[in-house]
Amino acid sequence: MRHFFTIELLASVLLGSVSCGLIGYFSGFEVLMEYVKSLNVLPELFIYFMFLYALQMLYLFSLQKNWLTINEGTISHRLAITLEEIGPSIIGVFRVIAGMLLVISPSAAYIENNLTAYVMCTLGFFFGISFIYATAMMRYLSNEVL
Repeated sequence: MRHFFTIELLASVLLGSVSCGLIGYFSGFEVLMEYVKSLNVLPELFIYFMFLYALQMLYLFSLQKNWLTINEGTISHRLAITLEEIGPSIIGVFRVIAGMLLVISPSAAYIENNLTAYVMCTLGFFFGISFIYATAMMRYLSNEVL
C-alpha cells in the first residue's frame, strides 16, 4: 500500500502542485487564485464524483471478497467494464485536486498570515493527503482484483 501512496503522491504533485506552482511563480498569486477558482466545482458535482468513487470502491471490494461474480455477455459484465473505465478518470480528478490543495494551502497561509489562514492550510493539507490516500486505495484494490 505504501508503494501506491508514494506513486499517487508523486502523480498529484506533478499534475496539481507543479501546475499551480508555475502559475503562481510566473503570473502571481492573484492569477493563481483565479485559476483555482476556475477549477472549483459545484458541491453537487463534487458529491457526484464522491458517489462514483464509492461505487467504484464497492465494486472493487466486492470483487476482492468474491461477493460478486461477473459473467461475460451479461449486463453485469457491461457495468463492470464501465466501472473499470471510470476508475482511472476519478483518480485523475482526485490527483489534480490533491496536488492543488498541497500548493494552495501553504501559499494562502503565507500571503494571509493569520490564524484563519493557518487553520485553512491545515485543513487543505488534510484533504489533499486524504485524496491521495483515496486514489492509492483505489489503485491498490484495482491492482489486486483486476
